[in-house]
Amino acid sequence: MKAIVEQQAAQRPRGRRVHLFVGARDRGDLYDWSALAELGLHKPWLALTPVTAGRLADAVAGAGDWREHLACVSGPAGMVASVRSELLAAGLPLAQVRYDQALAR
Repeated sequence: MKAIVEQQAAQRPRGRRVHLFVGARDRGDLYDWSALAELGLHKPWLALTPVTAGRLADAVAGAGDWREHLACVSGPAGMVASVRSELLAAGLPLAQVRYDQALAR
């Protein structure tokens, strides 16, 4: 996901915002958080949300109306499935959810 965010820095359409949720059991386990936080300081279009309590899927679903967004979901198979399910239940069309298809099996 970090690579996708860095790619967006060069290619995203003007005005498009990126919201990245990063989940881990505790703050110390957030993958490359210091680099992401540094990137977030210099990119006003990037919103970062660390999730270390509860389910990542619940945090994403409760954070807004995602029906008009494009979602990219990455991580362990169970987490990908639960985030994807929450987004679909919230009205985001399946065609607007990107994830590793092999993880959905």
